Amino acid sequence: MDAGLNRLTALFVEGAEAYLGDGPDGKPVVVWMNKLNSFETEEAHRDASVRRAERMGELGPDSPETRGALAEVGMWTDEELRRAIVNGEDGAIMSEALDNLQAEEDWGELQDYIARAPMLLQDESVQPGDPRFETLNEKTAEYTRRLQEELDKVTDQHIKDLAGIVREKLESKFLEDWRGRRTSDEWFGAKRMTELYLSARKCDATMVGGGRTLAGELEWDHSACDHSQRLLSERASVRRIPEGALSIMVSTFEGLRIPPREVGNSGAPASSSGSSEPSRTPEAPSSPSFPAEMPDAAPTT
Repeated sequence: MDAGLNRLTALFVEGAEAYLGDGPDGKPVVVWMNKLNSFETEEAHRDASVRRAERMGELGPDSPETRGALAEVGMWTDEELRRAIVNGEDGAIMSEALDNLQAEEDWGELQDYIARAPMLLQDESVQPGDPRFETLNEKTAEYTRRLQEELDKVTDQHIKDLAGIVREKLESKFLEDWRGRRTSDEWFGAKRMTELYLSARKCDATMVGGGRTLAGELEWDHSACDHSQRLLSERASVRRIPEGALSIMVSTFEGLRIPPREVGNSGAPASSSGSSEPSRTPEAPSSPSFPAEMPDAAPTT
């Protein structure tokens, strides 16, 4: 890296330390997690899309997985099939239910109250027995009840909307949604692998003055670091990182991300799990050969 680029990188570098513990020599093991620039972010999305396309090809009509899925679907009743299709639409159903509730006059006020609840719980001046806690419990119970009722109504309506569709089309729709969920798993996995490969950098930081500030946080001296050298030689190396270290690195990387509401359309699958709303739990037919539901919908093709 030339001197000019070195100066530019040092001036604008953004990232954070991932402290993994002390090594056998008693020295701290630290990885620098670099915030990705726009080109690196695009590279991660591109890798994810390529892997998803590959997985789509693997799930063709004659693949063992697809044949197994169809065999199991064939044992369901029409009602079970319709419910299974709707159960795969969690994100859309939650959005529709919340939109419906927004039209009710007092829902906004109730939402605001629930949003302010954490501040009340953290207020040290509020003592046990304070009537505000009882009010909070009542508001929370009302919020959960009304949301669940609306989710049930929307779910039932979606199931009714499928009532006039012939079995063949229902199976085709289920299979299409199933493939989307299966391939979204690959999309997110490939994206995360590239992100960590690009983000993780070698770091020679040392602890400053015993290692902790007055606030109790670790304080590091990076005077011996330039954070320009990648920690991993290839993307596949991410798979060999021990789970404990990987968890810390992922947590540190996530802390560098811009909040989703500021990102806009990143090309990622639309999330249905970012909401703090209680999850709905409609009954669904058992399907042990299928993967667990992904928290996010599959990207559109």
